[in-house]
Formats: sequence, C-alpha cells, structure tokens
Amino acid sequence: MAGKTPRWFRAEDRSARFNLDCATGVVTPPDRVQEAGESVRLYASGDVIWERDLMADVLPLPAEHPLGQVREVWRDGDIVFAQQETCFGPERGERWEPGKRISYLTDPALLPHFLAGGFNLACLASNHTMDYGLGPIEYTRARLTENGVAVSGSGANLEAARVPAIIEVKGKRVALLSYASDDEVTNARVDREGNAFFRRDLVIEDVEKARSHADIVLVSVHKGREFVYFPSPEHQDDCRAIIDAGADVILGHHPHFMQGIEWRRRNDGRQGLIFYSLGSLLVDYEPPLSKYELELFRRSQRNNYVARIDIDDLGVSGLQLTPIRQTDDWSVRTETDDERAETFALVEQCCHPVNHDPPCRKFWVTGWSYLAIQYPSIWMHLKNRPSYFGNALRWFFREETFRLQWGAIFAREVPAWLLDLRRGFGALMRWKVRLVKRMLGRG
Repeated sequence: MAGKTPRWFRAEDRSARFNLDCATGVVTPPDRVQEAGESVRLYASGDVIWERDLMADVLPLPAEHPLGQVREVWRDGDIVFAQQETCFGPERGERWEPGKRISYLTDPALLPHFLAGGFNLACLASNHTMDYGLGPIEYTRARLTENGVAVSGSGANLEAARVPAIIEVKGKRVALLSYASDDEVTNARVDREGNAFFRRDLVIEDVEKARSHADIVLVSVHKGREFVYFPSPEHQDDCRAIIDAGADVILGHHPHFMQGIEWRRRNDGRQGLIFYSLGSLLVDYEPPLSKYELELFRRSQRNNYVARIDIDDLGVSGLQLTPIRQTDDWSVRTETDDERAETFALVEQCCHPVNHDPPCRKFWVTGWSYLAIQYPSIWMHLKNRPSYFGNALRWFFREETFRLQWGAIFAREVPAWLLDLRRGFGALMRWKVRLVKRMLGRG
C-alpha cells in the first residue's frame, strides 16, 4: 500500500483535520487555541507477542536486546503503554479452547525482557489472553504489578475484568480501561473468568464511571480485522461514541497493520484522539502457508510507529509519530529516512479518510490482504477434509467477507440494494435448510 498513491485514495479523501509534518512526525491537533496546564506525556505502540522462534532466540540474549533501542524513544515518557497480547506462565496446563489452532503461553524467563522496555501501564485483554485460562492471567498480573506495571482487561469475573488500571502522574489520576473483541468463548461473565469485552454500552458505562474519579481516561481496544488498513464503519461509530462519553484516547490493537488516527473533539471542548490500530511492536507468527502470507507477516513488522501523546486539561494537546520496525534478530529500531518516508506516506493514506463525517467506508477497499491470507488456508482445509466445504461456503458469503471482496475488486463500498439482496438470499437459504432438516426428521 505504501509507495505510490493507491487507486482508491482520491482527492476528496483528504481532510483538513489531519495535518502531518513528515519532517518531524508532528501531527497538529485541529483548532488548538491554547495550552491548559501541565501536560502528561503518554507513549503508545503496537502488539507484543513473545512466541515461537522469537521466544526461543531471545531467551539467551540480554534483557535489553528486544526493546533497548526503541526504549530510547520513550525515555522521557510519564506513561509508557504496552499491549501485552500473551500471558506469562510457568506451565501450560489445559487449553481454554482445546480446538483452537493457535494458543500462546510465554515463558516467564522473558519477563525481564518485557520489563526492560520500561512500561508502566499495560492492557491484558486480547484474543490470546485466555488461551490457558485464569492461572496465567493472575500470574502475569501479579508479576507485572510487583514490578510497577499497572494492568487491566481480564480477571476472575466480569467485574474484576472491568476494573481500570490506575496510576498517578504529575498530580493527575490516569485510568486505563481495556477490552478485547466480544467473543462468547473468552468473555468474562458474572461467574466466569475472561476478558472485559468490547460492547459500546458496557464501555461507555465504564468510561463515565472512570471519568468521575480520574483526570485522564484511556481505553485500550483489542479488536478489528487483521491485516487491513481501515476500521469498519461500525467500529468507527463505536469509538466516536466512546470519546463523546468521556474517553481522552482510544488505543486500538489486533489488526497488526496500522490503521487511521482520528481527532475527535467532545461537546465539553476536550480534544480526543482515536488510534484504530497501532500496528505491531514485537511479534512472531505461525509458519506461513504461502510466500504471500510470509510477506504479509513481514509487512506487519515494518511501517509501524511509536506515538507520543501529550494530554493536558483540555485533552490531547500534541502528537508526534516515530516510525519503527522489527529487525531479523528480534529487536526493534527506529527507521531510516527512506523507511520513514514510506511509513509517513502510509500514515497519510490511512488517516485522512477516517477524519471525515460520516464514518469512513474505505475499510473494505483494502481487504485484499485479509482475503489473500484466508484463501490458501481454506484450500488447505478442503484438501485435508472435504466436508469443510460447508464452512468455506458460509465464510465466502458472510456479509463482512462479501463487502471485503467487493471493495477489493471495485474500490468502492457495496451498494445498499446489493447488501439487502444478499441478506434476503441468505435468509431464503437458511429457511430451505431448516425445511429439509424438518422433512428428514432432524429439525
């Protein structure tokens, strides 16, 4: 996507609300008229996954090796945030989902490598937090807390998972609320361990409660379609509503590609900021299915950034981006001038469209990356198990997939009438399946 301007990026996609100085990485807040009190400086970056080759190769190396270089970027930070996607744990035990294809548990010997990053605030809610149940969550929370890292996002029940992490900085109380995708398998419940789950009404309730006793409210969200450069319009709607309810900054993760940054001013005058995805900081993945898939994974390890966010009494007062990328020896470094130019071109293409009203419709246009990783996977499953055909067909005609495929071909959103036709056809097919089952005595 970076490099030449993509065919879907049109002149009307540009927005006066997004102004990036490519020489310095400074993004100017729109309509900023004055400073308001002392700023708190927050640094945020993408997902951290300590697994497989990364875990094995890094274990014998000095603790400063993976994040020592990039730590220099955020050395002056009051808050340094981490999205810790995996839990640490001394033993694997039973999987929470026995049939899950990928389950993670990080060797506790890597805790010093994480702590060497200098983090003091972390999200512990992701699609992998619950891979081995509550034990690793409690172990990770205890180890991080005793080393000065406040965490939130998961726990023994829903009430515990929704409790914000609180830190005091420069006389200000900062609250971090953390959430993962709404998933019945890993959602915490009143009487069951799991993640605090992202649902608009639940998050807004937590934000309003936190706003009553905190000066700054941060919301971490682990959600979205992997390897896609834009959020869905529905997710953009949700994030805007959460800022309007009182959040100052939304820190998005999970897609592993950067997505847009949106400025959002609240009715009370505070300037809010939404990062739909901060990309990746340090990650390893499953062995690839194809050369394209390998390139896709490698692409997620470059063209990322560290965001420096200054927050004062009127909200976000400053933003600066420092482009970073992962190296072949499992460390993170700042980018060269040529690499920075490529990353900033990508930032412009991602950020301008989301700074418009109504919400951005360009998410579907860039869906080819996601689709191209799914096709070989589905083909592999079909070769091994022909009965998988029904699952593949359902995936192919699922509304999200349908919209992604249309956007990849036509660089446009699907017309509303065609979506209505697809829904009607789907309803008819489901009715026929139920009728056949009833006739066969299986309904």
